[in-house]
Amino acid sequence: MRISIYNYIHKLDKDVTLFFNTFTLALLALKRPEARLARRILEDPDGPCEGRAALKTRRLFLDHGFLVADGVDEREFLKAQNAWARSHSKSMNLTIVPTLACNFRCKYCYQTKVPETMSTEVEESLVRYVEDNIGEKESLNVTWFGGEPLLRMDIIERLSSRFLEICASGSTKYGAGIVTNGYFLDAEVSKRLSQLGVVDAQVTVDGPADIHDLRRPLDGGGRTFEKIMANISEASAHLKIQVRMNVDDENRSRILDLLDLLGTAGLKERLGFYLGQTYPYTNVCQGVAALCLKDDDFSLLELETALEMTKRGFVSHPTPRSKNVYCMAESPCSYGITPNGGLVKCWNEVSNPEAEVGHLLRPETERMRENRRRWLGRDVFESECRDCLSLPICMGGCPYIHRQTGALHCLDWKHHPEECLVFYYYLRKMKQETEIVLRFWESLESYQKNGSFHEFVTTPDTGKTNADRRVLINEQRKDEKAGGAEPAGQAARPDGRPRRS
Repeated sequence: MRISIYNYIHKLDKDVTLFFNTFTLALLALKRPEARLARRILEDPDGPCEGRAALKTRRLFLDHGFLVADGVDEREFLKAQNAWARSHSKSMNLTIVPTLACNFRCKYCYQTKVPETMSTEVEESLVRYVEDNIGEKESLNVTWFGGEPLLRMDIIERLSSRFLEICASGSTKYGAGIVTNGYFLDAEVSKRLSQLGVVDAQVTVDGPADIHDLRRPLDGGGRTFEKIMANISEASAHLKIQVRMNVDDENRSRILDLLDLLGTAGLKERLGFYLGQTYPYTNVCQGVAALCLKDDDFSLLELETALEMTKRGFVSHPTPRSKNVYCMAESPCSYGITPNGGLVKCWNEVSNPEAEVGHLLRPETERMRENRRRWLGRDVFESECRDCLSLPICMGGCPYIHRQTGALHCLDWKHHPEECLVFYYYLRKMKQETEIVLRFWESLESYQKNGSFHEFVTTPDTGKTNADRRVLINEQRKDEKAGGAEPAGQAARPDGRPRRS
């Protein structure tokens, strides 16, 4: 046997050492005697292993990928998974832009300002494209994007109805989300979106009203913060809301202010929150380049924000996830659909006809073929990423930024691995404690049925009844499953290769 090339070891304190494998996502916290034994085994995997504790530890490390058989090449296995994912897919993933028109004039917007809207001819061609290509795929996943997609709710309704019919006729799963500025996302609209298969909505809020309204005003001027916040509150009854805060030097000091406002509004248990990195993606937004944060600075800010979210009781947190490709741009049968029927690989390019890799109405051109070759040409295993410990959870970072700048766009785990690991460890600890609390309330319920306790017993931290608490915890568990929460580790394959989710 030999040690995995994706092991990361960090001494948490004098009593506990963390062992993390970025390939299997296994995380072990071992106390001093076990940690010393584990280090000896990793230093000499084929050495003598006497005693029950040593045998148990070596088996644990083998099952969770910290040790692998001599014939296993993890990097080649990753490379094979990446190659397969770039040429095969069980899903069709479409980012559909019904209109490039927008009612906002955000100061850092990277899109060319054109009011182009999808015609009925393009709608019909898109429906035929889905019918012709859905085949035996297991799912159709749609993201509504813009411009501001809710300016053309009629197109969303027509296409969604057709997609639902197609999927129902073929037993294909359908799921959808929407990226919106939130200005029109009131209770009625969010309820209708839910009926059309939309599950989640991303809404951008750039801080409290004074800074948000400067950065994201209405087209022609006008405040937007108050209406968006009211809509988020109403929409969260029908959709899973993710609040994104685009951050640069102008508003980085206002993150905690926005978290406080969301908490005061009673939303911290009803939505997710994360930071977006303002970036000069195109020539249109080069004016904000001087304000943009460097990758390592932004990564640290992300981590600090996640810690503050934990302190404030937010229930949604990012966790490391296995990746075969970085994003849909490197996956087959995954496209952005522009209003004029163009197919692009990245939604940063939906307003750029020069970036098309295909078209619903027009024949393929040499430029389209060349664009496709450029997207498929990146090989992260021929770059410095090849030897990076974070490769299994990163897969080379944003391919668009790499194409535009030649620079890698690395994750926070690359820039701040120790801090990220410690935070992940405490998230897992909190999850375990939540499970313990849930079992306690379930046990308490059985006693209540026997008349031993009363339903008005409250938890000391929230004042909620145990029934309320139980419902909340169950909702958290459902959200974790829906969001792809990762297991602590996966057992080895029968052939000796570690499993990877």
